[in-house]
Amino acid sequence: MVISEARSHLLIVLFFGYLCNFCSTDNPVNLSTSSSCPSSSCGGNNSVTIRYPFWLKDPAVDIDFSCRLPGFGVSCSKSGKSVLRFSNDDYYVQSINYSQNALTVVNAALSEQSCPIPRKNVSLEDSPFSSYGSDNKDLIFYFNCSLYPSHPTPVKPLSCPASENREANLSFVFVRGDDGGTGLNPPDWNGNCQSTVAVKVAAEVMPVSVGDISEALRNGFRLNWSPSRVRGDCKQFSGCCWSEDMAACSCYSSSDDRHNGTDCNKGGLWNKGSHSLLVLIGYPVAFVLGGMILMATLCCCIHHKNVKLFSFHGSIFPWRRRIQHEENIEVFLESYGSLVPKRYKYSDIQKMTNSFQDKLGEGGCGAVFKGKLVDGRLIAVKILGISNRNVDLFINEFASVGRTNHRNIVTLLGFCFEGSKRALIYEYMPNGSLEKLIYFKNPSAAFPLGWENLYQIALGIARGLEYLHLGCTMRILHFDIKPHNILLDRDFCPKISDFGLAKLCPKRESLVSVACARGTAGYIAPEFFSPSFGGVSYKSDVFSYGVMVLEMVGGRKSLDLGVENSSEIYFPHWIYDRIKQPSGLGLERFEDGCEEEVARKMILVGLWCVQIDPVSRPSMSRVVEMLEGSIESLQIPPRPPYF
Repeated sequence: MVISEARSHLLIVLFFGYLCNFCSTDNPVNLSTSSSCPSSSCGGNNSVTIRYPFWLKDPAVDIDFSCRLPGFGVSCSKSGKSVLRFSNDDYYVQSINYSQNALTVVNAALSEQSCPIPRKNVSLEDSPFSSYGSDNKDLIFYFNCSLYPSHPTPVKPLSCPASENREANLSFVFVRGDDGGTGLNPPDWNGNCQSTVAVKVAAEVMPVSVGDISEALRNGFRLNWSPSRVRGDCKQFSGCCWSEDMAACSCYSSSDDRHNGTDCNKGGLWNKGSHSLLVLIGYPVAFVLGGMILMATLCCCIHHKNVKLFSFHGSIFPWRRRIQHEENIEVFLESYGSLVPKRYKYSDIQKMTNSFQDKLGEGGCGAVFKGKLVDGRLIAVKILGISNRNVDLFINEFASVGRTNHRNIVTLLGFCFEGSKRALIYEYMPNGSLEKLIYFKNPSAAFPLGWENLYQIALGIARGLEYLHLGCTMRILHFDIKPHNILLDRDFCPKISDFGLAKLCPKRESLVSVACARGTAGYIAPEFFSPSFGGVSYKSDVFSYGVMVLEMVGGRKSLDLGVENSSEIYFPHWIYDRIKQPSGLGLERFEDGCEEEVARKMILVGLWCVQIDPVSRPSMSRVVEMLEGSIESLQIPPRPPYF
């Protein structure tokens, strides 16, 4: 035990030696420039240039992970056209204006139809595009109406689709802007028409009258993306000064006063000067202290065997930075400005939870109670203890979840901070945690979720992690992915929760420094314990995800000491051997071959994710592609040494 603890502390000291590289709010953000991301095209006659923030989805093109922003990936059609996918449809990219952050797209299906009539609305939800271009016109289509307009309106009948019985199948289009400047709104005909669809078209190709609707639709519409959704391009400047809400940055030169810490984010969170001081002084001090710490740690391990100095959830070393005073937390909360979630009094929390009557569970950082807001919404209230560690958890969770907005991330609705009383208020998840639904003592027991639901849950978690790694201004590393921290809503949509151990860092940083192992035993990536396995990074979350997916398929913990056959103790070991056998996986609960194929796909993805070398693990973007693609495209990963 002493030797084991000494090794653990030695690893901590090695990590401490890289103090100046740690990924926290004391580091400057040296943003990747667009020149570091490759330009490419699909090679067609009218092919557009694909460059940052867009990138080409081509397995033959090696693109750095930091250049692959979610939602900006462009694929090539067989005819050489650039294809962008959003709103569950493919769109041909007609042009991109990088100086104006604008592009023109046309629905791929409509462009190939003789009568291009849209059948559904276009939505920018879950896309990286912030708005439609201001030079678009609105077209509102009314299909299969029972009546002609009863009064003069700018509604014109469609020439297609034609109908043999015109009276029974009337269709019209309303062109906003084709009203002589009267600013009329489209008529409310929902009761008289079978369906209504609203789309955009570029105003410059739209005739003054209704004209040729088909031509207008084939020419597409404009979209804009916000610079705040991508990293700033400061290639001719010295750095980047972030806004107070951390949503956008502006470039500064070396002579600009903004980088001196006075005007840059109220205190120089990205103070370039202080970083230089750390480089000059921090490294020697860190290594000198590291030697002293090593000696002190070994002495503690030898003479005080009963003192626990190392855990998976943190460190009690006194030099670890902690926010202990109320005024410091208040400053932290104020830094969020208008983006801060609603703040409640502790008396409000008591009323919401009916004086904490309905306890949902309890963990190492506090208890969770069920409650209800004034508007009737059900909530889960996490009450944190008064220890310094729980102060850190409060800050971590607030700083992480407060930045997110994704359907697969739990929503933070509010908080309470009154002296020693701290609480976080989340949306309530009626189906509880994934942990309660995937483990079976009896392999042939009834399977409550079903394989399709299990697959959708795995895919949703992967999308949530992809968003954390790429979709936010700062990369969020969760560091505690496990079934217990995956919550399920009424429709079994998964939500990643519990960000108490999360770490934020700039997207360009490939590795992060940590003082000790973070996470839960069984899900912690090997690089946490020894740098010989590689550096700690977003790939550490990938490892935890892979372990969890394998447990979802196997219906048991990855390390199960309760099995009768010793060869089945480590599930990844056992399933790796089974997946190569043509006789089948050897798992029960399959009703047909389709379900076994879903399980096989999830196993292959899980095995790739738990590769011992972080470089061999896929990114979460690649995991999503693997889950959504065909199983024929997936290869069996190499067998790692510890398998």
